Amino acid sequence: MNRKSSKWLYGIVGVLFLSLVLVSCVSSNTIKGVYAEYVINDAYSYTQEEIDKALEKIKEYLVLKGYEDAVIIQTNTNGIRVEIPSVDDPTEVLAIMVEPAKLEMRLGYETPTNLTGDDLDSVTAEESEEIEGDWLLNLNFTADGAIKITDVTSAHVSEQLDFYIVYGNNEERLLSSAIINEPITKGQAYISGSFNQQQAEELANMMTLGKIGVWLELKIIDKIV
Repeated sequence: MNRKSSKWLYGIVGVLFLSLVLVSCVSSNTIKGVYAEYVINDAYSYTQEEIDKALEKIKEYLVLKGYEDAVIIQTNTNGIRVEIPSVDDPTEVLAIMVEPAKLEMRLGYETPTNLTGDDLDSVTAEESEEIEGDWLLNLNFTADGAIKITDVTSAHVSEQLDFYIVYGNNEERLLSSAIINEPITKGQAYISGSFNQQQAEELANMMTLGKIGVWLELKIIDKIV
C-alpha cells in the first residue's frame, strides 16, 4: 500500500471514530424515559410465582395503555422496577400506575350490572373435555360474586353478558361476550367459544388484569438518563 492510500485509510478511520464519539456523547445526554421503583410489602409472604405473575400483570396493563416498550423487572427479592422509555415526565408514571384496569360485566353491550372483576376469585384457561383442541374459560366467583351472578343470570337467561376491561380516562375494550344459557347458581361459570390455548390464556389474564396480586409501596420516581 502506498503512502497516499494509507493517508486515505487513516482519514476514514479518524472520521468514523469521531462520529462514534459524537453519537455516544449525544445519546448519553438524552432523556431515555422515566422509571419507578417499588418495594413489595414484606408483611405478606408472597411466593416467587406470585411475584412473577404480578410482573406479568403490570406489563399487560402498561401494554393495554399503549406503553409496549415498558420494561418491568424484579430488582431483588422484594423490589420491582418499572421503566417507560416513551414518557418524559416522571409524574406521568403516577397517573399511569395508580389507575388500575378493572373488569365490568354488562348486559347487551350497554346495560350495567353490579358485577366487576372484584367479584371474581379466579379465571383460568382449561382444555375442553368434549371437543379436542378447544379451550374454555373457567370463572370462579367470590362469595359475594356468587350471589350477584346468580341474581343477574336468573333474571336474564338467553341474554348476552359482555366483559369489558375499563382503564384510563373512560377508555374501554370489549374482551368477550357470552350468552346466558341458564342461571349460574354455584359460583362457577364456563365460557366457551372455540378458543385455542393462547386465546383462552390471554382472555383469562385480561379478565384479572386489575388484580396485581402483591402489595406494592412506591419508593422513587425519576428520569432515565
